[in-house]
Amino acid sequence: MLPWIGIVLTLWTGQTDERPAYVREGDRIEQQFRAYRDRLNQFLQSLRGAVRQTIAADPGNPATAATARLWVSIPATDRG
Repeated sequence: MLPWIGIVLTLWTGQTDERPAYVREGDRIEQQFRAYRDRLNQFLQSLRGAVRQTIAADPGNPATAATARLWVSIPATDRG
């Protein structure tokens, strides 16, 4: 008679959250998503800061940059 009391107590104490399983799982997934989003935002902010520092440190020569952008190499495809 006593062994079943242990099983009942185990099942009874294990079900402390009254919400359905799909709601608990949805909440868990949402917490993971928010943590991931926060980490991603922190990374993007640090990347943005690093890019700004790099651009401010070395603005380069605008004439050289324009020349480099305009130079295109086209291979000869019509050899007769």
